[in-house]
Amino acid sequence: MAYRRLAETKTEVVRGFSVPRPINANGELQIIEMGIVEPPFLLDFGTSLTDIKPDFTAEVWEDWWGRVQENFEEHFAEAEAVFYYLQRKLNIWHLDLRPSNLRFAGE
Repeated sequence: MAYRRLAETKTEVVRGFSVPRPINANGELQIIEMGIVEPPFLLDFGTSLTDIKPDFTAEVWEDWWGRVQENFEEHFAEAEAVFYYLQRKLNIWHLDLRPSNLRFAGE
């Protein structure tokens, strides 16, 4: 559970992107109440994996990174850096990197 990891490590910012603070959760209903953040922000860890590397083929990874590059264009390097920061520092695999979840300042 990525949200639990973020709360345990008191992670509020990842490479300059605000991460909403979990306020309340209900595991039975599978809902999480989150704080509000303004851009730049990083959201939506619902499909993220924690402590488990996705078992993707090289072709799947290539397609996935291609979509990330298309989505972020000139911001691709920073999107990639956010992904690897989460992976290396928190062991979180954020697999839903898209502009609605990783918003840059002024966008």
